[in-house]
Amino acid sequence: MAKSNPHPEIQFTEPTFDALYRSSQELGERRLLILQAAYDVLATEGYQGFTMRRIANQARMHLKTLQHYYATKKDLLMETLRHTILEKYREFWELLSRKRTENPREIFRLVVSYFLNDIKGPITSRFFPELWALATHDSDAAFVMDHLYSLYRKNMNELIRAINPTLSEQKSAQRTVAVVAMVEGLILFMGHGKDRPPELQDVEEEIINAAMQIVLMP
Repeated sequence: MAKSNPHPEIQFTEPTFDALYRSSQELGERRLLILQAAYDVLATEGYQGFTMRRIANQARMHLKTLQHYYATKKDLLMETLRHTILEKYREFWELLSRKRTENPREIFRLVVSYFLNDIKGPITSRFFPELWALATHDSDAAFVMDHLYSLYRKNMNELIRAINPTLSEQKSAQRTVAVVAMVEGLILFMGHGKDRPPELQDVEEEIINAAMQIVLMP
C-alpha cells in the first residue's frame, strides 16, 4: 500500500519543460549520440575545444553528417546545454519523488547530501562551470542556466518553508539562495578529481548541519 503524504503542503516542481527542451525520444538515436559527444568535449576540453570538427571526430562521423543535424556551433551548444540540464533535473526529481512522503527535515538532509555527492562527479564539476562561464556573456546560455536553478530553488524553498513555517516568503527565498550557493560553491574544493585538504576530510555532515542551521534560524 502506498504511503500517504503527511506533508501535503510540499509541492515539488515536476520536470515539465517548455518546447525548448526535447525529450530523448524526440531527439532520436543519432542526435543523442551527437549530444553525448558534444557534452564530452565541453566537459573535458571546455568551450575553447568545442568545435564542430572536434565533436564530429568524437562522435565518429563526418563533419557534413554532423552539420546535417546541427547547422551551426551555436545550435549544437544550446541543444547540449538544454539536454544535459534536463537529464540532471530529471535525476533530482526522481529522488524527490521517491522520498516525498518522508519528514521534511530528512528530505532536506538527503537533498543536501545529494548535491554534495553530485559536485564530485564530472557532469557538475566540469560541465556546470562551463555553463556558468558561458552564461556571463551569452543570453541564451544564461536563460538555460536560470531555468534550471529556478527549478532547484523552488523545490528547496518548499522544503525550507515546511521545516520552518515561521519564515516569511522573502526570508525563505533568501535562505534557499544561501543554502544552494553554499553547496554549489564547494565545487571549488570538492569537484571531480580534486585532492581534498585535511580540513575537508569527512566534511559533508558538517555542511549538512550548517545548512540546517541556516534554515532553522528565526
